[in-house]
Amino acid sequence: PNINSECGNVWGYNGSTGDVDWSYDYHRMMNSFRRFPLVAGWLYTEHHDVINEWNGYWRFDRSEKETGLGAIMEGMRLNDLHSPVYLSMGNEIPRTVQAGEVLMQPMFLSVMTGEDFGQTLSIESELWHTDAIGETKQQFQSIQLINYRPWMQDTLPDLRLNIPAQNGLAVLTVKVMDESGEVLHRNFMHFEVTGGQ
Repeated sequence: PNINSECGNVWGYNGSTGDVDWSYDYHRMMNSFRRFPLVAGWLYTEHHDVINEWNGYWRFDRSEKETGLGAIMEGMRLNDLHSPVYLSMGNEIPRTVQAGEVLMQPMFLSVMTGEDFGQTLSIESELWHTDAIGETKQQFQSIQLINYRPWMQDTLPDLRLNIPAQNGLAVLTVKVMDESGEVLHRNFMHFEVTGGQ
């Protein structure tokens, strides 16, 4: 098996923007690792912040970090980045795109468990756009059914997105659910929309 013998994110308190800076880099790293199923594991540095390193899951005093994940996608927590069922959209979790563009967003489903979730999983996707004056509107919503098997590692069909014609910031959120509707995983990515109105 291939193993990453040491990985980390933000090195040091000086120059770091704090917890959200750490969680952003960690999010990118998990999205990358889960796209490569031959990577059987990784040694993460470290459990909690130490002296001058900001890499821990908890702060130096063992208090909980504020990742900001739940503010971007309701219900999302750090545990979603460790989920046995994981939908990766790549490590470019903000992408700059052209206003009005038709975008094909790659998606990869990584299942690291033998658990029986039924015959199908559903993937609920939503695209929300906030324009230059702060108005937010839903642009897209879909539910995609995927045939499920334990330990599956599959490239899924690209998600076709019509990017709004207005400049702004769009967020794509995805939820993977079992047949009973229980959410197994949440993830998101941002699009900086430029070149439009």
